[in-house]
Amino acid sequence: MNSPFLAFVGAWLALASSLHAAGRIVAGPMLGYQEHREVLVWLETEAATRVEIVVTEAGRTAPGRPLAPTRTLANPIGTHVHHFVVDGLTAGTAYAYSVLIDGLAQPAPSAQIFQTKAQWEWRAAPPDVRFLVGSCSYLNDPSYDRPVSADRPAYGTSPEIFRTMARRGGDLMLWLGDNLYLREQDWSSRYGIFYRYSYDRRHPDVQPLLAAMPHYGTWDDHEFGPNDSNRGYEMKDTTLDAFRWYWPMRSSGESDNSGIYTRFKQGDAEFFVLDGRYHRDDATIADNTPGKSILGRRQLDWLKSALGESNANPNVAVRFIAVGSQFLNPYPIAENFARYPGERNELLAFLAANEIGGVVFLTGDRHFGELSRLERPGLPPVLEFTSSAMTAGANRRPVTEGDLWHEAKSPVRVPGSLVVENNFGEVAITGKAGDRSVSFTFLDRTGQSLWSTAIPLRDLQFPRRR
Repeated sequence: MNSPFLAFVGAWLALASSLHAAGRIVAGPMLGYQEHREVLVWLETEAATRVEIVVTEAGRTAPGRPLAPTRTLANPIGTHVHHFVVDGLTAGTAYAYSVLIDGLAQPAPSAQIFQTKAQWEWRAAPPDVRFLVGSCSYLNDPSYDRPVSADRPAYGTSPEIFRTMARRGGDLMLWLGDNLYLREQDWSSRYGIFYRYSYDRRHPDVQPLLAAMPHYGTWDDHEFGPNDSNRGYEMKDTTLDAFRWYWPMRSSGESDNSGIYTRFKQGDAEFFVLDGRYHRDDATIADNTPGKSILGRRQLDWLKSALGESNANPNVAVRFIAVGSQFLNPYPIAENFARYPGERNELLAFLAANEIGGVVFLTGDRHFGELSRLERPGLPPVLEFTSSAMTAGANRRPVTEGDLWHEAKSPVRVPGSLVVENNFGEVAITGKAGDRSVSFTFLDRTGQSLWSTAIPLRDLQFPRRR
């Protein structure tokens, strides 16, 4: 029967259905940390009443059980950030997942698959490891950016580099700081800080990369606070909160010492992700000031203990130390560790005294890329791979000013490795047990190699560890 009443009911049901489906994904899903029995999936939504994910072992047709978020944050800008800790998994297994919003499956623009870590120790040869690194991601936001003119172009360059990185793939992506740039209107309020984190995370060119591999990160000044900010920044606990929500890792800092530092393994590599901001003394304080520090005493002692434990583990061949500021550069320029000579020398002395080899620093910040190699008599070299910038303006001073700028002839820079255009880095550990090498490659925004080299891991070890 066709009546005005039935027409009204039909219209009401259609409206109710549309309202039911009004929720949407605004960013993600992103793969967070990855372990043998547990992974984290990250998501940001808007206007959703119920958000779930469904996880099934790849290749199985049986439907999985919907999982609710483990933690959800009501973002002050009106969205919700969700952490899904998916546990009880099987090591070395691929899983597919999908997102449900208010009971409706959401379209997946790219493959939604993750792989748990395999148990190789004491069972098999170490697997090859390949991962991406990068820093200094500036995404233009004209309403908040500095004015653009004929002689001052937009600071952010093409974001296509993120799609290139997604296609390149890898075991993980490690963000090395300045992963976003808080603007003047952002860093003075919780609303502004969370606005910036959300704005950059939802950029369409970033989405494929978020889903392509697990993500880990440290921070530098621009997502911590204002330019060159330090422990005196009054909103540092707010940016710490934002970072933990948008870069969720298994741990961050210690219960009685705040920060974002942590560690994790991938194959026979161990990563030590440091916090170079929360406890930092200002760089402009006289460099010979006793106790002047980037990491702070508690974090430095934690790092020493962690490195000592790692050095005793026969299944770890290389140790990557990730921090926003350059470590090996000997010139006290900008905010690098040379401005903090006491802490820098203490850590180098610790590595030597405890015969901790296979050490590679991973850094960003400088808006150029280079591989550095510190040689010391009777000791294996210490390396540093600096990758910067992904989309922020490139720094051409090392090549345009030449002899006018002493850093252009850095004694620790590996000849030919200087890259002064937008780039990301790739690091790979390959080869048979006992004969493995680590390679470093710079790639441009299209994926073309700019420079590459490989170094036998035995060359980075103390004799007893070779």
